[in-house]
Amino acid sequence: MLKLPICNLLLLISTLSFAQVSSNVSFLGNWDDNSLRVLGTLSFNDIWGYTDENFNEYGIIGSAEYTHFIDIRDPKNPREIARIAGPSLSLWRDIKTYRHYAYSVSDNGSGSLQIFDLSGLPDVVTKVYDSQAFFTNCHNIFIDEVHGRLYAVGTNKADIVILDLKENPANPVLLKNITLSEGYVHDIYVRDHIGYASHVYKSKLTVYDFTNMDSINAKVLGSLSNYVDAGLNHSSWLSENGKILTMADENRGLAMKVVDVSDLTDIEVVSTFKSALEAGVATNSIPHNPFIIGDKYAVVSYYHDGVQIYNIEDPANPVRAGYYDTYPNNTNYIGGFGSWGVFPFFPSGNIIASDITNGLFVLKPTFDLGYCRKTVYSASVFENGEQINTHASESILLENGFHAQAGSEFSASIQACTGVVKSIEGLGTIAESAFSLEVSGLSTTKLLEYPNPFTNEFKLVGTIITELPTSAIHLINNLGQMVPLSISNCGTDCRTVQTGYLSSGVYTILIKQSGGAVLSRKVVKF
Repeated sequence: MLKLPICNLLLLISTLSFAQVSSNVSFLGNWDDNSLRVLGTLSFNDIWGYTDENFNEYGIIGSAEYTHFIDIRDPKNPREIARIAGPSLSLWRDIKTYRHYAYSVSDNGSGSLQIFDLSGLPDVVTKVYDSQAFFTNCHNIFIDEVHGRLYAVGTNKADIVILDLKENPANPVLLKNITLSEGYVHDIYVRDHIGYASHVYKSKLTVYDFTNMDSINAKVLGSLSNYVDAGLNHSSWLSENGKILTMADENRGLAMKVVDVSDLTDIEVVSTFKSALEAGVATNSIPHNPFIIGDKYAVVSYYHDGVQIYNIEDPANPVRAGYYDTYPNNTNYIGGFGSWGVFPFFPSGNIIASDITNGLFVLKPTFDLGYCRKTVYSASVFENGEQINTHASESILLENGFHAQAGSEFSASIQACTGVVKSIEGLGTIAESAFSLEVSGLSTTKLLEYPNPFTNEFKLVGTIITELPTSAIHLINNLGQMVPLSISNCGTDCRTVQTGYLSSGVYTILIKQSGGAVLSRKVVKF
């Protein structure tokens, strides 16, 4: 198969008259390697992203032979850091991340579960696990980060294999092998133990409850079949509010579905949308992997038609917001080419996409996708001296009377962007307060900086700054230079830092405490 160097690809993009390459999405960079093995017509398959604690961004892309780790800190010049071979050649690789680990599986040949330690980035990636103990072939995995569970589907061992990653992410423990009455699951999305499973060969979406691992069978909460444009039910993704799901059927010419899942006993398709890129003939494109950012945007890898972004804020009336065609030399919809996967969850707002022929693309929508980063960390929660072990994400705000400290884990529902905890598992709704969990060292402090990332201002909240003069608060840019600040009071334990004049980037807050101690925080300005 002929592979075009990126310079020739860009020339082709500029000269072809039958296809418009992009709308509201800009090209930033590309990584490709023409020396890689080609399996059938495929060089590359799925893709995922990873952001470290300093907000450095990396892409992870599968090829027929390897899992590749790509440095995209400079999005215009992606570079490969490492490539690690799988057990055998494979058309399908799937990658997900949890904490500072990446998990990779494959689905033909003789596969395994491979785990890679990413803590050495940007210098090195280390393979720390490679085993067939749980399965050989596996088509897809999903990781419920809040609960530390990996769900493997399309395996040779069971319809769903559930692994526990919490105690030791580099050495998973089997929770359960599950056999389902509907059989083979092609892909799955899971939130709080509720799984939305695509039964590809039965044109059916089924919702299961995996809460009780002692139960013989997973409880069925609802299902959807006999829907408009039904085909090979491939994959789906849930909105932030849990009310809407986007669903793809991997067939030529079939539309994407917007599905109302607010009542699992009455799941229904409320609208459809379909890529309209044409190559001299009526479109016959194939949707593949959909994702939802917040409750507003659906981002879809759409094979021949590249990356498609739709505004689904009104679920009944999806509107295309932008697209980028990673395979513009398409003249028909024959064969399997174009964008296989996409990852739209970087704090920078950048998107990475995999193209079966042309490798990894770094893209940037001209509009704000509104994604806010969430990462799972460990802590203990105490109430009146009694420890409560319950699960959480970063930027923890706890009700007055609670105290967060490094230790075990708890579970919380986080309001996007603000970092405000809306509820803690088993405790119901709680109030906003000034107690927070320091993410970088998991140390207990009484300081919160939010929102983070921010746009024009952020607040510092906590008793630690009550008696400090504003001259004790400093902001350092990534060149190590101190930048001028405009600070005002927003309450007894609150300071507002105006930042509208700053350029986008990562900054460090330095707070000089009495006695000479210095407290530092990383913040990001969009």
